[in-house]
Amino acid sequence: ALVTALCNQHALPDDEEGLHANPELRQELARRYLDDLATLFFGMELNPFACYLAEMNMLIQCLDDLAVLREKGEMHPVERFQIYNTNSLLLPQEVLDGPTLLEVGERLEIPDRLSDRLLDEAYPIKAKLSNHAQGFFYVVSNPPYVTSKREPLDTTHFKETSFYASALSGDTNLYLLFIRLGLYYLAEYGQMIYIMPLTLFGDRSASAVRRLVRQKPFSPRALVRFYRGNVLFRGVDQAVGIIRVDHTSYESEVLIGEGATIQEVQETWATVEEKTALDTTSQGGLWQGEWLVTADPVSLTIWQKAKQMSGDLKWHLSLLLDKNFDRKQGDVNATHLNPLRIEKKAGAPTKGYVAIYKGETVQPFAPLPPQPSDWATPDPKKSQRVSAVLQEIIQSSGTERGIVLRQVARLNTRENLVATWFEREPHKPTAFTNELWRMTLFSQASETTGKALLALINSRTIAYLLNLFSTNNHVGKDELGRIPIPAPDTFPEARLADLADEVLTVRSEIERDFVARYRTVLPDFDQGQIYLPPSVVLLASSVPQLSAGNLVMQGVIKNHGPAHQKIKTLKNRSMIESIGTDRAFKELLQLFLDDPSVVNGTWIQFQNQALPEPRAAGSWLAQYEAIRDNAQKKWEHFVLLKKEIDEVVADWYGFDSIMREAINKGLPWARRSLPSSSSLTEQGLPPESQTDLKAVASSLINAIGYDEETEHLEIEFSDGALYLYKEVPGAIFRDFERADSKGKFFLEKIKDKYDRERL
Repeated sequence: ALVTALCNQHALPDDEEGLHANPELRQELARRYLDDLATLFFGMELNPFACYLAEMNMLIQCLDDLAVLREKGEMHPVERFQIYNTNSLLLPQEVLDGPTLLEVGERLEIPDRLSDRLLDEAYPIKAKLSNHAQGFFYVVSNPPYVTSKREPLDTTHFKETSFYASALSGDTNLYLLFIRLGLYYLAEYGQMIYIMPLTLFGDRSASAVRRLVRQKPFSPRALVRFYRGNVLFRGVDQAVGIIRVDHTSYESEVLIGEGATIQEVQETWATVEEKTALDTTSQGGLWQGEWLVTADPVSLTIWQKAKQMSGDLKWHLSLLLDKNFDRKQGDVNATHLNPLRIEKKAGAPTKGYVAIYKGETVQPFAPLPPQPSDWATPDPKKSQRVSAVLQEIIQSSGTERGIVLRQVARLNTRENLVATWFEREPHKPTAFTNELWRMTLFSQASETTGKALLALINSRTIAYLLNLFSTNNHVGKDELGRIPIPAPDTFPEARLADLADEVLTVRSEIERDFVARYRTVLPDFDQGQIYLPPSVVLLASSVPQLSAGNLVMQGVIKNHGPAHQKIKTLKNRSMIESIGTDRAFKELLQLFLDDPSVVNGTWIQFQNQALPEPRAAGSWLAQYEAIRDNAQKKWEHFVLLKKEIDEVVADWYGFDSIMREAINKGLPWARRSLPSSSSLTEQGLPPESQTDLKAVASSLINAIGYDEETEHLEIEFSDGALYLYKEVPGAIFRDFERADSKGKFFLEKIKDKYDRERL
């Protein structure tokens, strides 16, 4: 801004080069910059060390300008920067007890008390005395995101003041208080720009602030939604956005920016009508004035169509769910259950044991696995409340049916909700933790209706409409219930129930015939390929077998590399070959070398691996391929049935082909990226090591390797896990090699500083 002002004043092009070419103008720029930096920038921070760092950073910013003036013999001391070590949330009582918002031109009279000045150096700013009376033209902050649920915060004081209470509508999160504070300091025609969690856009706890920033004289003029959680800090997963609130600016449009990076946001700015972004939901009840932060015309059209079909949000999913299900957050709290957990037991539960299922055990339409996450047994001495629940489940005499829905599902990968059907029988006591929504079918409700609703919940349409407004990793009860639906009496119950029965059957067959029997690995993506471990198929086969060691002694298999190296390294370097055998044996050898149970072992360990006798290779390979093809066909049938469900639901909503394509693709902030060929093997397994790992002396790390060309660093940890770290400078690797403590160097210089993937 100073450069532009001086260039305009002296009729120069708007850049620093012209100023630098003129010594007098360069000196003037330095003086103005130093004066403005010391007098016009104000900051408040509770942590004294953070204040020190802020002042040091400001000093570093002006060193060049100090040097310019010093060269000309001009001393320009900076007495202090306006950084105050104070609790910025503590304001004069007159402010805390005053009106919620002041009208334009209205001022709150606060006495200039010497006692308050002595107690708080920042009192003149907080009381808006003398030069601070008009407030600040720019208020910028990245406030703390801390809730009273997660941290021991005493929020009673804030809730009891009209000033802060106006910004609270649920859980107290500190960023809400700082938004209220920013509005207080904002001058007429000024701008408040905050980095804050995405919950501001759609969480119930932020509904009061959403109303507050839209009350005159304020109005939100720009909103940014980042798709990734590590935009601010590498290694920190926090979904964030940006809001700009203007004072005394009443335009009819809002500027929307969205993307995975700052650059993407800058390239995709678009304007949206204020009523489209900020007035698209109702205020009160299930909806709390959530904002629709997207400029994508198809997404906006889908939402308007859903609103229209729902009678302008008159009909919602909870009308169907609450009529047929008792919806609760699991049976027991996972943390409270800890004292009652017992050692995992194989097989069927014995008397007094309850099988515990957590969120990760639930897969779409899949039966609950026979082996639960944990077992627990009631013990009132350790936990009376949880024990009472478990005892009630053990003594239950009836069969319960219903839906379990995974509650915790990462927003940036939530293409579908994750739900399945359960049946809880008296002889198999089963409990669900609070990580799952348990929807128990009412006795008078129809199982047909229940399964039709299961199909609806698992559809891409429901996930899309949920994700449009969702701002966190939890699927809330109200969030799910408020999803708009067409008239309930038009619900295609029979067709969806038939499809649900069919897809449940197919998914159960996949689990029984392939996952349980052959430990088949199912794809992460619908269009992926299943992986059938050859070593497991061989165990179930009756073909003659020989160990790899025997075949080495017969000269059938030969290794041209070191015996201590891992199979994946030898294979990648084409060190292993079969000699004098037919195509079938060569193919099956490659299958076994790719087996996850083999690939991370050494050549020495591979000697004990059983392989089909070479003469039986053809028949065994045909058997293997038949099982694999059947599993793949069954998986593709399962995927096809899910697509049929999606089509039936889309028909119900009346979506056209363009809308359906967008729904199937998913929202950009809730979409997984398809892995490239370099990051996923043909079998759908993680990529293999591409470097020659060298053993190191460390209790944390077994070996390290580096590729200069790709700047890929591979680290094998003491637990056998192998990770690839990307874009690691060669200098870092060389320092890593020389470090006396490899573990310490990793923790300080590498961990959370580079993108990684497991190999």
